[in-house]
Amino acid sequence: MNGYHPLSAYKRALKPNGRFVHVGRSGTQLFQTLNFGPFISMTSKKEMRNLLQRANQNDLIYLKELLEDEKIKPVIDRRYKINEVQEAFRYFAEGHAQGKVIITI
Repeated sequence: MNGYHPLSAYKRALKPNGRFVHVGRSGTQLFQTLNFGPFISMTSKKEMRNLLQRANQNDLIYLKELLEDEKIKPVIDRRYKINEVQEAFRYFAEGHAQGKVIITI
């Protein structure tokens, strides 16, 4: 999930028995998911939930293994050099990034 669409857009994108899990701290989406997610889950076959937790070492090791085994792949939208940081932040702030915005040092 990218974080700049309203919860209703993610609901429409889900398959009939799909599940949306909000991970992170985007204020507006967190508010929407906490307040409207249970109602959406009760009134349809689609499930809307939050996952709020801190990463621990075991989780990070497991994630590292998934990445190394290519079972998951991060989506990188754009890469910027360190001297292009302002451009990177400008692009990110526009809210149109479709993946991670990388700054190479």
